[in-house]
Amino acid sequence: MNWWLYVCGSCLVVTSVLLVGLLRRCRRWRCLADNRLELLRHLIDISFLYRDRPQLFSRVFRSEIAARKLRNTGIVATQRFSLASDAE
Repeated sequence: MNWWLYVCGSCLVVTSVLLVGLLRRCRRWRCLADNRLELLRHLIDISFLYRDRPQLFSRVFRSEIAARKLRNTGIVATQRFSLASDAE
């Protein structure tokens, strides 16, 4: 009789741990999506701000999307820029 309680308790603990892990992952994805959306909004603001000065826009835009800056903010994965970091 007691073994049945142990099995059910173990299943509940494992399920709880899995749910906590999924919630954490969901929060991280949500935070990453919010950061990417904020970057997109910022780049759109820059495009409207410098619409009459294309050379200045190009310089500011490139500085905003630099691989090192995006990696440091956690917006993009590090693995995607392994080749780009070698070129820097």
